[in-house]
Amino acid sequence: DKKLFVFHAGDTVAVLIRDEEATQLTRLHEMDGAIYRYFGLGGNLQIDVTNHTLKNYDRILLISDGVTKVYHPAVAASIVEEHGDDLKQAVEDLTRRARTKGSQDDITVLLVVYDPYAE
Repeated sequence: DKKLFVFHAGDTVAVLIRDEEATQLTRLHEMDGAIYRYFGLGGNLQIDVTNHTLKNYDRILLISDGVTKVYHPAVAASIVEEHGDDLKQAVEDLTRRARTKGSQDDITVLLVVYDPYAE
């Protein structure tokens, strides 16, 4: 039914990109540089759960703190958008730019397009 369910705990950010507008779907579980919610925490883990209705060709950008420490999620989304439909180039460019900007953390970038007609 075109639903995206997001289960989140930690310092990775999910961003919905629709019609060249970025909407952050998750919030960082970090305070003073320390993560206070993360998978592996144990029985006290609280997971944020949200759901969103997707439209055809929406993009979901998942970025780790290696990106968000050097770029605001909206800026990361705009870098991705510079590459149009070239998803591979968008991911590679954002990763390279985060590394070049001096990120000292893990850099993970995942970009998914909701295409109901894809095989």
